Amino acid sequence: MTQDKLHINGKDFFWGMTFEQMLKEYQSENLFSGWSAWENFELQCSEIANLKTLTCTFRGPSLNRPVMQVSFDLATIKPKLFEKPHTPYVKHLTAILGKPHGISKNRLENGQKYNQGYANSTVIYNCKWRLGDILISLSVFGGIRTKDEGEYAAGLYFDWLNEERTAKPYYKEFIDRESELIKDISNIKKINIKYVSRPYHRNHYELKEPHLALKDQNVRTSQLILYTDKLYRTPIELSEDLSDNQIVLFKSQKTDNWCVGNKWDFTPITIESKLSFIDIKPARGSGGTRIDINSLTINDERDSKPLVGLSESIEELTGQKFEHTTGYDD
Repeated sequence: MTQDKLHINGKDFFWGMTFEQMLKEYQSENLFSGWSAWENFELQCSEIANLKTLTCTFRGPSLNRPVMQVSFDLATIKPKLFEKPHTPYVKHLTAILGKPHGISKNRLENGQKYNQGYANSTVIYNCKWRLGDILISLSVFGGIRTKDEGEYAAGLYFDWLNEERTAKPYYKEFIDRESELIKDISNIKKINIKYVSRPYHRNHYELKEPHLALKDQNVRTSQLILYTDKLYRTPIELSEDLSDNQIVLFKSQKTDNWCVGNKWDFTPITIESKLSFIDIKPARGSGGTRIDINSLTINDERDSKPLVGLSESIEELTGQKFEHTTGYDD
């Protein structure tokens, strides 16, 4: 285990490997999405850093982008007399990584004791280490969990948080495509909606500055490259002429694509684009209207006439059709 790689099942996993490269290295197609929008891959694994494990899970935003998280289910270790459930794990990792930081402890509710009732659903101890660009987190549960591979009582998580470094190999391709799309635009149409839009970004609450992407454009650009499907930065000359609650539709003359966006981000509409129109019925709230195109999401009030008109214009101009669905704001 170093800041550049993890030794897993006799092979070295290097940070920067794409999800496809990782799957090829471990020669398996056990790919599933589950509840996550990211790609997930789980394989049996017996140890990490001399800690006994059951499984290892890789997570990444897409098949052709790097794996961003690797996690391990840590097998149960019985603490010694007077030791806490977390003590054996922390002692072992401290000997390798040094003193942890960010320690947090949670008591079990309703006077529960360790491994009683649903205590295992609670994280009772968490701590962190930094190893280069990698944030390592240990979470110890309030009891023993089980799965097909056996019993486990903690999770060990490795997160790659240097998004600028991660995105660097894909930067030129992104800039070239963005420049091509905005080189010569025409037929600009602005649509006013009630709700305001926000720039795409991901927060990292593990960092001292969780909203860094909103303050550092290089970080935000890296996030667009890593986590989105064909989402680009709205050109400055167009952005400066848009308000927070305006949507823009324009033609990219060089690529012959129609594009749609907001003050900060836009996406081209191509034959591969998935277009969704969602009528959100009221449940806990008042409902709403939502359009998804690639990684661009536009939200507005319920029965939004502007979004209905926008979707009809896009269909007429591009020949692409929206998939209409119904959801609930619960």
